[in-house]
This record gives sequence, structure tokens and C-alpha cells, in this order.
Amino acid sequence: MKQGFKFVIKSKRLRALILFITVFTGTLLMISTYEKSLLKDLKVSPEYFGIIFGILTIVQCFSVKCQDKIHNKFKNKTLTFISIPVFISFIILGIVSSSKLNIIFIMLVVAIAFFVQHFLRGPYWTLANRYITNFTNSDVRTKVLSCANLVKGIGKMSIAFLGGLLLEYYSISISYIIVGGVRTYCYIIYIAIYEVKSWTFS
Repeated sequence: MKQGFKFVIKSKRLRALILFITVFTGTLLMISTYEKSLLKDLKVSPEYFGIIFGILTIVQCFSVKCQDKIHNKFKNKTLTFISIPVFISFIILGIVSSSKLNIIFIMLVVAIAFFVQHFLRGPYWTLANRYITNFTNSDVRTKVLSCANLVKGIGKMSIAFLGGLLLEYYSISISYIIVGGVRTYCYIIYIAIYEVKSWTFS
């Protein structure tokens, strides 16, 4: 584990990648909590929750099969392709759900946003680990993955906790906007600092 931490500290690209994955994974963990809160806020009967999340799980399982196609098409922009729509969907959900638009239109937007989030979650989990291993060699790969998992575990739980804490002080609509806005802003800063566009993933 110690050797893994040393390897990560010395690699700027690996540090940046693990930081991004930690933040994004924490955001993904918040999705389930926010989805249920939003559906309750929209007066959707809890008896339909099982059906809704069952369908979303199928979508997520299906999308896993698309991971290679996504990677081959977007290459080093894959994480951008996966993350940006999720962040933006948070903002859209917050704005639309707080509006006084027709409930049918609101539910349509919610359904599309949920679909996008779950479709992109599927391939993300596998691709994230693949990219981490691409920056390592066989001698330290296991140690680096252990180090990355430890950091991700601590980071994502902290982020998920903060996301849940927002719901104690703000409505689900405002919480969606805050999370989406902050994540988008952080991602822009992240791009500026680490110049992710120069990365290559094989």
C-alpha cells in the first residue's frame, strides 16, 4: 500500500484521475438518494419505485455492454462524455422540478434525465479502473488499485454525506442545482489545472 501511495504521488496524471474518479463516484452515490427524494416531491406513489428503479437497473446493465464502443469513440474524452451529461442533468432536474410547468412535461424531463444518468453509470465503473491501470505497470498495479480504492472509498462517502446533508437544509430542487453547479465548476477547474485533454487512454 505504501508503495502504491508513493507511485500515485509521483504521477500527476494518476493523481488527477483518482481525484476525478473520487468526486464523480461520490456524485453517483448521491443519485439514488436524490432520485427517491425527487419522486416523493413530485407525488409519485412509493409503490411505483420498485418498477422505476428496476427499469433503470436494466438500462444500467445494458449500457455496460457499450463500454468498449464508448471508449473507442471518445478515447481520452471518455470521462468527459460520461460526466458532463450527468452534471448538467442535475442542474436541469433542479430547474425543471422547481418550475410550474405542466406535470407531464416535468415527468418527461425527469425520465430522460434518470435514463441518461443510469445509462452512463454502467460503463463508468469498469472504465474508471481500466484507466487507472493504464498508468501503472505490473509491479505496482495491485498496490495502486488498493490505494485508489481506499482514497475513493473515503472521498466518495464524504461527498455523498455532504450531498445528503444538503437535503436537510434545502429542497431537492435546490440541492440538485447546487450539486450540479458545483460539480460542473470543479470540473472546469480540474481541466484547467491538469490539462486532461493531453491524456491518452489505451
